Amino acid sequence: VITYVSCCLIAAAALLIYLYLPVRSRANPPLDWGNPETLANAVRHIRRVQYDFMFSQYPRSAGRFLGQMAVYGRFWLSEFGPGFSLLGAAGLAVLGRRRPAFTLLLLASALLVLGGFSFWQNFEQTREWLWVMRVFGLPAYYVTAVGMGCALAWIANRGQTGFRTALCLGLLFVLVPVVLHYERNDKSDYYWARDYGANILLTLEKDAIYISESDHGSFSVLYLQNVYGIRPDVENLRKYGYLESPLFREMPDSMRDRTGPFPPRRHEPEMIAWLLEHTDRPVYMAKPVRLPTAEPVRYVPAGLLFRVLRPGEAPQDQDYWSLYQWRTLSPDNTRDDYTAEVILYEIELARAQALLMLSREPGEDAKLHQAGALGHIEAALEMYGRDPVVLNNAGVLCARYGLYDEAGAYFEEALGTLPHLAEARRNLERVRERMRSRRPENSTGGPDNMNPI
Repeated sequence: VITYVSCCLIAAAALLIYLYLPVRSRANPPLDWGNPETLANAVRHIRRVQYDFMFSQYPRSAGRFLGQMAVYGRFWLSEFGPGFSLLGAAGLAVLGRRRPAFTLLLLASALLVLGGFSFWQNFEQTREWLWVMRVFGLPAYYVTAVGMGCALAWIANRGQTGFRTALCLGLLFVLVPVVLHYERNDKSDYYWARDYGANILLTLEKDAIYISESDHGSFSVLYLQNVYGIRPDVENLRKYGYLESPLFREMPDSMRDRTGPFPPRRHEPEMIAWLLEHTDRPVYMAKPVRLPTAEPVRYVPAGLLFRVLRPGEAPQDQDYWSLYQWRTLSPDNTRDDYTAEVILYEIELARAQALLMLSREPGEDAKLHQAGALGHIEAALEMYGRDPVVLNNAGVLCARYGLYDEAGAYFEEALGTLPHLAEARRNLERVRERMRSRRPENSTGGPDNMNPI
């Protein structure tokens, strides 16, 4: 009883860490996600209200949930190797015979996290989702380590030979995972994110506003600004997954009431449009979106980014790619790291979109630029893998510039891998409709109503 009361008290004490949130937030740190200085904001932050959409965005079924739990089974087996994983499970079985209640507590603590987050996130089995969800397997790994210790203790109690066997196995428990995973975890010369952020800052004009679309695009810039003091003139509008800036305090009350202090994505185009019309600062975006501006704006490629040009603004005549510096930009040096491979993918996709934009310029060889763009799209898919999400995004990019046959092929391939991917199915229907009607494209070069992911 004392053990379980102590566990409850420890758990209650651990919750007190949330009291630090409003204290630290009042210091206005460089990252102040959700501004949890008030009770309402703190509760919103702890509840992850920003991500509530995840609970209902995908279909649910018992089979889907069991498939998600099977994913963690594969993670578990790959973490230690099948032999050691199963030995850890055997050790938990030994512990279960001696202390069943404690063993049940251990297993419940692991399965509650796995099952709870699988149920809440209801993730797809796509590469990005698997990368995001892998972290929730940590409690199961801790419990497996306890099981390994129990297995070693049982073997060591089998006499002198058993003790030597347990000692050897114990060393192997440590050494084998280190050898198996050393290369993937050795970050001694990992410069992918840092170089990516440095090259983004190199792209931006003085006093530029930067709107990122990824963690590595945002946090790398924030790190370089706040730790190294590089380019403090640049303002990153997406530090928290939602747009946030002192500039938005000047928006009309009706607009601020509509968008709220933590604006959902659906309000971003009108917020960016307002910003363009009420500031003369240069605006760069990682991904072009259609903007409801009073006067039409256009996008021009700027290396890794896209510069938004207001009426009367001219693009800079700059070869950004020749200015960029990379220390580890090679597919052979990603070490199966997700962020590194995403960066390679984004570079190829940015080059593809730049060529597609150029294909619409008067006097340019459209067919030649389109062929080059398709080559970069295929290179991007090779870097990332032909995952249904990026296949859908490749199709969206093709459809924006009238390459409907290629777009349809990408959507069909995505659905062949993930048949219930709603965005790809809707996009395929729209492409087929446009191929039948051959409607003219949007002359601004902005995205149409296709759905990237």
